[in-house]
This record gives sequence, C-alpha cells and structure tokens, in this order.
Amino acid sequence: MTHSLAAHSAFAKRYAGAYVDSLAKKDYKSASDEIGVLLSLIEESADIQKIIENPLFSPAAQESVFSDLGKKTDMSKGLVNFIRTLIANNRLSQLPVILEAVSMRLDALQGIVEARVETAYPLSKAQSTELEKEIGAMTGGKAKISVEVKPELIGGLVITIGSKRIDGSIKRRLELLEQDLRAGANENLRQAKTA
Repeated sequence: MTHSLAAHSAFAKRYAGAYVDSLAKKDYKSASDEIGVLLSLIEESADIQKIIENPLFSPAAQESVFSDLGKKTDMSKGLVNFIRTLIANNRLSQLPVILEAVSMRLDALQGIVEARVETAYPLSKAQSTELEKEIGAMTGGKAKISVEVKPELIGGLVITIGSKRIDGSIKRRLELLEQDLRAGANENLRQAKTA
C-alpha cells in the first residue's frame, strides 16, 4: 500500500500519534497488520465506505457497525476504542487517511521502508518476497512494497523509495539507446560538416 499525501496532514498525524503512543512497542507489528486488514476492508466494501462517508448515519449507527466489524474480524479493543473516539469527534469520514498515517508511523518506528514497484508483468509471491529482501538489504532495514503493473514498461521494473528512483525498465533502456544513437548521429553530422 502506498500512502496518500493526505496521510501527511497535521490532523491525521495528530490522531495517528495519539493511537501509536497508546501501543506497547511489542504490539507494533500486530497493530500494523490489523491496520492493513482494516484499510483493505474499507477499500473493498462499498457498505463500509457509505457508513464512513455519509454524514446522515448517526454516531450510534456508525459505532454499532464498527463494533460488529470489530467482533467479526477480531479487532483489538484499542482499535475499536480509537474508532469510537473518531466517531465522537466527528472524524470518521477521515478514518482511511488517519489509518494510513498510523501505518506510516508504525512503519517508521519499526524501521520499515516503503517502496513502490512498477513492473510490466505481475510478480509472484516469491518474487515480491525476494524483492522486499533485496530492497531491505539496499536500505539497511525492512522493506514493504506496493506493486503496480504497467505493461508499457515492456519488461524490467522501476523502484521508487522516497525520492530515489531506480529505473531498470526496458522502456528506459530503449530511451537511453535512442538518445545515444541521436547523439552519435548528431556528432557524425557535425564532423561531416567540418570535414
């Protein structure tokens, strides 16, 4: 999962900080996993999105839905209480953004680097795992990747870690080859004119 820019907003960071500060260090990994599951559920369920986004649902109805969801998914009591706080503060509509901010904060505390990978073809689970290990070794920590398939890359992949971009795509190699050929052709023309 790539984090949105909204997750960097001051209010999202404030709520994320409050939630993360309530966790014991030993619970960071399980909290990260739990946040990832909840974000996936929100993304996949139109019904949950309606409850979050529609201001016509009463706080009691919202709380009931998330209480039931907590029981069905074995959500921790701390996360259920955190969502109740968001409902009480009329911030439920911002739940996905706040959860992304929580995820970012937990990743940072665990030394996890987020990398975005663009590839021409889907990666197998084994390939994704190997790539995470290699990126982790490169960055000196653990890596979490999000993969986007872009057939126009033809082959290879493009890795973005923070502001650093590693372009190993065939498309980029062809662009560089074209630049080299044009530069060579221009140099030949210049030499022919001076001869």
